[in-house]
Formats: sequence, C-alpha cells, structure tokens
Amino acid sequence: MPTTGVINSKLMKLYTGTAPGTAITCQTDASLSVTNETRDITCKDSGQWKESLYAQTSWEISGSALVSWDGTNSAEEISAFVLGQTTTTVAFKTAISGDPIWSGSVLWTSFEISSPSQEGQAHQSTRDYRTTGRKHKTKICTDKPKRIRRF
Repeated sequence: MPTTGVINSKLMKLYTGTAPGTAITCQTDASLSVTNETRDITCKDSGQWKESLYAQTSWEISGSALVSWDGTNSAEEISAFVLGQTTTTVAFKTAISGDPIWSGSVLWTSFEISSPSQEGQAHQSTRDYRTTGRKHKTKICTDKPKRIRRF
C-alpha cells in the first residue's frame, strides 16, 4: 500500500542497478533535482523587461553516506563509478510498494570523502556523490500499472 501523508525522510533512498536495485550503504542524505534551463528572447520591444522561454531540462541526484568499505554500493564501489566514468541506472524511491519511483541513467560526476576532526570528539567519515542524468528520467507510478511519464 502506498505511503500516505508526509513521507519520513529515512524511507527515501538512492538505489543503483536494475529494479529493484540496491541501496547505497549507510545513506544520510539524498536529493533529486530537476532544472529547466531558459533561453533569452529579449528584443528591443521588451523594454526594461528580460523575456525568456523554456530551453532544456536537466536532472541530477546527489547524496551523502557514511564511509563503508564493505556493504552494497560501498565507498570503494561508488568511487569506481566516478573514476571509471561509468553510466548506471539509478532510482530515487522508498522500498514501499505503490510509492512513485524516479529512475534513469546517470553519469557519476563527483565523489568526495571527508574525515572531520575536532579535538576530543569522535566523528564519522562521510562520502558525498553527485550524478547527472542522461536524457530523460522516468517517473513510474506503481499504484497504476503502465502509467509511465517521461520528463
């Protein structure tokens, strides 16, 4: 049954691979961003106002996780995606049947590991990753079979 009401953020995760996919181990943050670029159509008739029309749409997924050398989609595996300039399928979703799934093919564009240190305090090492979508992404509404939207 699909999630109702406000979704608990711990349910939304980034998965890699073909459906159902494999979640990235120890995720602490994940974000999906869709951006509409614009093109300038300002002319002498525009006066003081700049005019624009839609141009291209892009999307990206980024996130953070605790550093783990083992587990699924470990720090080593994610860094290999970036260094190998790998294209993979990803899905941004919950694991709850009936919830929407945003998925598509991505280029892994960045990976960073940080290990903060403050005197007298223990901290977790973290890793950040960023992907850029290739072509369109697909939103699959699993509550209604065969209802697929391309963005």
